[in-house]
Amino acid sequence: MNGLETAQNHVLIQDTYFIKGKILSVLYNTGATHSFISFDYVQYFELSISFLDSSLVVSTSTSKFVSTNKVGLDFPLFIKNIIFLIYLIYLLLS
Repeated sequence: MNGLETAQNHVLIQDTYFIKGKILSVLYNTGATHSFISFDYVQYFELSISFLDSSLVVSTSTSKFVSTNKVGLDFPLFIKNIIFLIYLIYLLLS
């Protein structure tokens, strides 16, 4: 999805997020049931890894299916000065 499509979609919010003092551009989908981050960024930010009880299979925008059981827990997400603790599912998107 490009910037124009993001701006025209009212359930998506594009913003900047800071992890360990480093900047990450994010796309929030207010209608999504899960939140994801590329495993490349997990390694770049040296994030801790927890494991789901079972694997999750996700259909990506390229119509591929990706299986994962890796997750990051309790990431602080700030929206209008309110802190939400979210979990991020780690996806290997090669």
